Amino acid sequence: MQATGGPFSALIPGSDVGEVAEDCLTLNVWAPDGHPSGWPVMIWVYGGAFLTGGTCIQTYDAGRLCAEQEVVVVSANYRVGALGFLWLGDHGGDQTDAVPNAGLLDQLFAMQWVRRNIASFGGDPDRLTVFGESAGAGSLLHLLASPLSKGVFSRCICQSAGIEDTLDPDRAGLVTAALLAELDAGGGPGAIDKLRGLPAAALIEAQGKCLPSLMSTVSPMPFHPVVDGQILPEKPSEAISGGAGADVDLLLTWTADEMRLFPNARADTIGRDGLIRWAARYLTSRLGEEVPYDRAAQLVDLYTASEAAHGRTRGAYVWAALQTDGAMRLPARRLAESRLGHGALTYCAQFSWPARGGDWQRGAFHAIDLPFVFGTLRRAGWSDFLGSDAAAEDLSTEIRAAWSSFARSGTPVGPTTGSWPRYAAPDRSTTILDSPCSVAQDPLGEIDRLWRAF
Repeated sequence: MQATGGPFSALIPGSDVGEVAEDCLTLNVWAPDGHPSGWPVMIWVYGGAFLTGGTCIQTYDAGRLCAEQEVVVVSANYRVGALGFLWLGDHGGDQTDAVPNAGLLDQLFAMQWVRRNIASFGGDPDRLTVFGESAGAGSLLHLLASPLSKGVFSRCICQSAGIEDTLDPDRAGLVTAALLAELDAGGGPGAIDKLRGLPAAALIEAQGKCLPSLMSTVSPMPFHPVVDGQILPEKPSEAISGGAGADVDLLLTWTADEMRLFPNARADTIGRDGLIRWAARYLTSRLGEEVPYDRAAQLVDLYTASEAAHGRTRGAYVWAALQTDGAMRLPARRLAESRLGHGALTYCAQFSWPARGGDWQRGAFHAIDLPFVFGTLRRAGWSDFLGSDAAAEDLSTEIRAAWSSFARSGTPVGPTTGSWPRYAAPDRSTTILDSPCSVAQDPLGEIDRLWRAF
């Protein structure tokens, strides 16, 4: 079947999640031809470090996913950066309707609209799956932790979510202070009035000037969801560990080499001692307590040996591998682990297809899975990285089938993998998405136990 001729754009007035949504949001809807009823519905939330992104990127063209798998696919723009994630709680935000986490509320509003209206496009509002990557996946975990999302969606696919980066009000306040200083806006409710009087372009320009210092002192993603006590009562990892979202089926994925997307050339020049000092600072920042040099040395030596075994001797590879586990893979595994005691249906997968060519071996880097999900392997320059051959197309078909069958029934099923095993004790089965695909038993268990020693 063919998808309808291009996405349907709808301007959505009003808001039923408080006075926080824009006067209108633009939604794109792909629906298979024929307009029967009862198709599963998938809502895409794009990534971009909570700073960039949009629904019109070629990679996210859902026409093939929609037509081939007979699912309705929806995407919606949401506010990012200071427009979506500026914390003004210290400046009278509660009294002036300057609410936090507006970007999350945009997403939630779009999901609520879909529940009310998607039957007009042949979709089943009771089979609503949200899926996203990077900041999009992080957004979904924050919504999973929010009481406002209860009953809105029944299934969730999170690809490469940053799980431990949620801001608390103190750190979010540092971001706000830097932006207000850049704009010479002062403080208090008067600052909010000044912000509201600025053109959006001026706010974005000031935001860009603040970013370099904030990324090194506050967070790599300084404009980020914040624990505000209402929309987000606590960090997602804490809320989910306590049972939040246990009634939502979850498919959690990561890539094998997440942080190789961001090679740090300085790591090639600082030697073992420099890497150890970096690792000690990194671990201290994540754990909230000082990590001794000798403990950090154990970790650096472990990753150095592991990378050397694969012919990768540069310090940049060692640093990327350590960060991949510390920031991405292990937090995802621990999130899955935290759902075990609540009987929550969870599936895990690692995307391991490596990028081809180039001096820097990027491997299965962060975001490499995106064109496989949408079947856009030959769009937006992806062929240069992927070597989009028949094997890549087969893997893309496998993933599209698994994602859509999860949306349809709650079980991922692929043409070669069959029904995926759920993540459950004692096996902790994890599907490896590669050529060929396979199933591994707790592939991150050993490295997780090592990290837990810290």
